Amino acid sequence: MLLVGSTYDSLNAHNEGLNMLLFKLDTAGNVLTGFSKIEKLEEGIDVTVYPNPFQNSIHLKRKESAETLKLQILDATGRLIEETLWSNNEMSFSTARWNSGIYLYRLLDSEGRQVEGKLIKK
Repeated sequence: MLLVGSTYDSLNAHNEGLNMLLFKLDTAGNVLTGFSKIEKLEEGIDVTVYPNPFQNSIHLKRKESAETLKLQILDATGRLIEETLWSNNEMSFSTARWNSGIYLYRLLDSEGRQVEGKLIKK
C-alpha cells in the first residue's frame, strides 16, 4: 500500500518547497520506506494534466518547454509503469492497458528536483 500526504504551514505559505510525505506499507501496516522532500522544479512552472479522472488516454500541457523533464507514472503500489522524456509543450499517451485505480505522476528535472501529482483511471 502507498500512503501519500503533504504538510502545509499556513504561517509560512511563501515557502518555496513542499514537504511531501510518502510511505510504502506492507500488508500488516508496517512502514517499508520513509518520506522525501519534494521541491518545486522552478518558480512558475505550470503543468496541467487532463482529463482527470481519465479513461483511455491522458494529456499533459505546460506553458514553457525550456527544459526536458523525465515523466514517470507509478501505480498505487509504487511500481513504475511508464517512463519517458518530455521536451515539448504538450504530450498525450494511451492508458487503455492500465487498470482502473489511482496512479502518481512524477516530473523530474536534470538536477533531481521533482513535482508529483495524483491521477485517477475510471
